[in-house]
Amino acid sequence: MLSKLLKYELKATARWFLPMYAGVFALALINRLLLFFQPYLNHNMLLSRFYELINGLTILGYILVIFATFALTFFIMLHRFYKNLLGDEGYLMFTLPVSSSQLVISKLITSCLWTIATIVVTLSSIFILLVNEDLFSILNWFFKEITRVIMTYEGIQATLICIELIVLMLCSLIQGILMMYTALALGGTRSGHKILYSFGFYMLINFAMQVITSIVIFVGGMILDNDFIAAVSSNIPPYVIIHFLMLSSIIIAIIFSVVEFIVTNYVLSKKLNLE
Repeated sequence: MLSKLLKYELKATARWFLPMYAGVFALALINRLLLFFQPYLNHNMLLSRFYELINGLTILGYILVIFATFALTFFIMLHRFYKNLLGDEGYLMFTLPVSSSQLVISKLITSCLWTIATIVVTLSSIFILLVNEDLFSILNWFFKEITRVIMTYEGIQATLICIELIVLMLCSLIQGILMMYTALALGGTRSGHKILYSFGFYMLINFAMQVITSIVIFVGGMILDNDFIAAVSSNIPPYVIIHFLMLSSIIIAIIFSVVEFIVTNYVLSKKLNLE
């Protein structure tokens, strides 16, 4: 049933995202074409000024569309959760033969996929805008150097750190989305001003997480005093410390995500107020 929920959710949101992505690519291509024709217009003062005006407007439009795409990705992600599960559609959604956890997971996966897609589309459009022979030469040299470095021991460690960074970014994305879902779910338990309450809960959860993280760092610092840390750090390679910090951050993000998922699922299944 989860696959059906995902299929429905992706289909419902694609009608928003695909036109936005098409607009991003279209403006990137227009700006790329304008850059291509720029050398042919420099000899004519009138055409050159007209080109500068059009080019300025298209670049501004491209930047605005990029910002709008990220903003709408954020808005649609929250709107779909609130509308489908906490609004009037909640009466229908919770009559489906699925658990509240499956509903949350389907929303979470969809939000993650579209967020990642937005980042990929943005980077691809920038590549289209900047691509030229020099860029291909630089990329060719870069990948050759990366391949050479990876074969060394230090390169393997750097690769592992990059992988850990990607995992951390994914865990942080999931944790951030779940935190907003938790705030919305807690706000949904109120009879009125649900959005305002949700914002308050979000600030409270974020503050609590900062306090917990600070306490963990403080307690860790008390257990491992500065002299001990300095002594250990001087005897081990720097990448070991980086691995430790990365893995610790990943574990913290996972713990927060699990707690937020449990709270969200509990509220939706036991405490939800759709009035």
